[in-house]
Amino acid sequence: MLVSTAFSQVNRKRSKQTKQKTVSQEVFKAVNGVLKSGIFHIRQSWSEETDYDRPVHIKVPHGVGPFPVSIMLHGRGGTGARKLQAQRGMTDRIVIAPDGYKKGWSAQRPDVDFIRQIIKYIKTCKITDGSNIAIHGASNGAGLLNQLMIELEADTFHHGICSIGGLRPDRHDGTNFLWDPTGGANFTTPIVPAKGRRWLQINGT
Repeated sequence: MLVSTAFSQVNRKRSKQTKQKTVSQEVFKAVNGVLKSGIFHIRQSWSEETDYDRPVHIKVPHGVGPFPVSIMLHGRGGTGARKLQAQRGMTDRIVIAPDGYKKGWSAQRPDVDFIRQIIKYIKTCKITDGSNIAIHGASNGAGLLNQLMIELEADTFHHGICSIGGLRPDRHDGTNFLWDPTGGANFTTPIVPAKGRRWLQINGT
């Protein structure tokens, strides 16, 4: 579920639930396809939360577009707001910086579907160039980006930039990439990642 608190407050409800889910019904749309800077939320439920509104920070450049999109995934302990502020010099594209739950990303949460729903929404907006979407992940965010590279469909995003982060050893068995089709962290099912994406890996010593 896509909701917006850019104009109103949303109460967060927290309780236990064993099944992961993302509500697909969208209750907020950009007016006439016009996307604005601010915050919107994706509502999800999983084992730790029920109907939890996950914040997504967004900065839209001036002009009519369509603009390319850069999705920035922060490291552990970071926030989308700080990530967005750090990218304030990027004025030629739409910059999106979601918040990881409790300032982090985890394979045991529906983070892949969180990013999928963000992209799905962004593509409905006229100002967006849906054929030019990049995802940059740093540290813990790079771990999520590796998971997105393996699991997300070919038409969701087109470029990946991975900074100081590697692939979990349980995501490849020496022959195949692995995933958990239930959305959990039991990576035993082979999967063939989408082809055709551009990839940049940045590491340091």
